[in-house]
Amino acid sequence: DRCTFVTLFYALINTRSGELIYANAGHNPPLVAKKDGRIEFLDEEHGMALAVAENVRYKAYKKQLDYGDMLLLYTDGITEAYNMKAEEFGEQRLGECIARHQQTTDAQSAKHCVQNIIARVTQFSRGCVQFDDMTVLCAVRPKADNTPQHTATESAFSKLKIDIDELHKLLSQYQTTIRYELQEINKVVNLIESFCSDYRINDEIATDLCVVLDEFVSNVIRHSQSDGRAEFIKVRLAKKANNMLAIIEYPGQAFDPMQLPAPDIHKDGHARRVGGLGVYIARQLADNIRYGHADGCNILMIEKKLAN
Repeated sequence: DRCTFVTLFYALINTRSGELIYANAGHNPPLVAKKDGRIEFLDEEHGMALAVAENVRYKAYKKQLDYGDMLLLYTDGITEAYNMKAEEFGEQRLGECIARHQQTTDAQSAKHCVQNIIARVTQFSRGCVQFDDMTVLCAVRPKADNTPQHTATESAFSKLKIDIDELHKLLSQYQTTIRYELQEINKVVNLIESFCSDYRINDEIATDLCVVLDEFVSNVIRHSQSDGRAEFIKVRLAKKANNMLAIIEYPGQAFDPMQLPAPDIHKDGHARRVGGLGVYIARQLADNIRYGHADGCNILMIEKKLAN
């Protein structure tokens, strides 16, 4: 059928950082219900529906979903449903349906929100012929696991800051700042090589340090929240007694690379789930790792004992 087309909203959500990347091909603009009560429609200029023309390019947009934010997708059978007075249900009534569910932020809240919208639209259009499908999809970014854990990371952060302040002079000698780009890790490697050369640290330990920092920094770049442009990662090194210390500081919401799922090393390589092995190896090579987060700042401190 030459008149057939389809609308599409395509999105990828980073469940750890909350980053939403999306493109819209002629679909109704989804909305984000913020935890503070605001409703934001993702109504940037979108591309045409699929199958209307060939070789069409679609622009991708980004949106940050904070803890408790609700993403709602729907078809026009919801907003364009009409009642006996020929009034459309509309976006305003849709927003009112969502408002009552913004105080709770879990999977049940998303489920109840969908059920409430369908029930409200059905009641609103009672007595009228349903002219289109009514489809609703809702997703909520859950809160952090629990309050005690958040308090623990803040406490750990405070202790780390005290230790770092005591090492200020030592840390200021070996430091670098990098962008959120994987090729920037070369700067970290160069810093390690300079540090190890000055302190005459053997090649074996130098290699271990490169592996550990490469792994943790690359995970921060890939998975932590950042727009990749305005924010930076700071890496500092210091020698204290017979220990080498590496400090990685990066902005954004809490992201502890050590919380990434550990691999099952007893499984065959083909059966093992992809990912996690690098962090596992890095943790084995380091002697101690501490993490803390507070006020939009993450700190990861890595300790490595040096040979006598």
